[in-house]
Amino acid sequence: MPDYQPLARGPYPVGVRTEAWHDAEYGITYPVEIYYPATAEYAGADVDPTQQDSFENQWEPGVILRQAAVRDAQPLTGEFPYVITMHGWSGFRVEFTYLSTHLASHGYLVVSPDIPGSTAGDVAAFFADPAIVGRPEALHGHVTPIRETRYLAVPFLVQTGLDRLPVKDELVGFTGPSFGGWTALIAPRLDPRIKASVPQCPAGGNVYVEGTRQELGAIDHGCPTLMLVGSRDSMLPLFGQFEIYHDLVPGTRRMIMLLGGDHNHFGDDIEAGHEWMIGFLAQIAEVWPTTDWDIVSRLVRPYSELAPAAPTNDLWRMAILGHFDAHLKKDPDAAAFMDDGNFTRVLESKTGLKIVTVDD
Repeated sequence: MPDYQPLARGPYPVGVRTEAWHDAEYGITYPVEIYYPATAEYAGADVDPTQQDSFENQWEPGVILRQAAVRDAQPLTGEFPYVITMHGWSGFRVEFTYLSTHLASHGYLVVSPDIPGSTAGDVAAFFADPAIVGRPEALHGHVTPIRETRYLAVPFLVQTGLDRLPVKDELVGFTGPSFGGWTALIAPRLDPRIKASVPQCPAGGNVYVEGTRQELGAIDHGCPTLMLVGSRDSMLPLFGQFEIYHDLVPGTRRMIMLLGGDHNHFGDDIEAGHEWMIGFLAQIAEVWPTTDWDIVSRLVRPYSELAPAAPTNDLWRMAILGHFDAHLKKDPDAAAFMDDGNFTRVLESKTGLKIVTVDD
């Protein structure tokens, strides 16, 4: 275990490309970002800002972010464990490149899709529609097809990845925040080839706003599940997260709680995402002034009172890589790292953050 260093970038340079995966049976097209180990000629280029790929932050239009990957780099030959990362309700496929590129550098092939109807642009268009003003019941009609698309997306993305990409059968991981976390909770039930799951601030527990809870159904699938949550989550509060954890199978579950973490402490540009959320919740409260969305909006704390961004990204890199290495790669050093009695203390010493780990 002393040689296991999940925070260090892995030995492979990282490439990225974009494809459109079309589900002909249901008529749904998923734009996907694919992250993969690249050949040695790209060593160093993926961490060089002058050669990295760039993209626009959909939560902060006009702001260009870079990701630690080279666009259309030559893929390394071989077969790799497969990880699917899925964004939340109002997200986008490149909202957590800090994680996708880290996993790819450690020998994973990562696919991150846009979920139609659920991207930041889709949700912004919904709330800009004057027909929904004063009609909170309209949210049900908006969210129901998003939920149904996610049910369809899981087995489609698993199978399409196995068909198109150099990935290993039966070695699939799944992660994502919020609605993506809800999807990560149910994904192993929808496709048993998913062998490890990391739901981040998942929906599915009780919330402050009546009628917005996304039911999970049975989640007693026994898939090794690592929940990541924030103690100050204003949208999906901690009491709901503990409800979800309680329903997971003892012996296959663990939860890491970041003290001072809010709902958007799981992406690339955490501070910008947090500021976007403040405006987003205020907009919902204005559109539906007679609902409990105003309570949620007022619960959000200034970013200066919350956990800092850079070490938070490092925390999740270590925990998620460790979980996938232990359960997908069957790496004994990773398993020892995750099971060490000093696990919490090690993560805190590496990041300077305060966390609480819940184990059976």
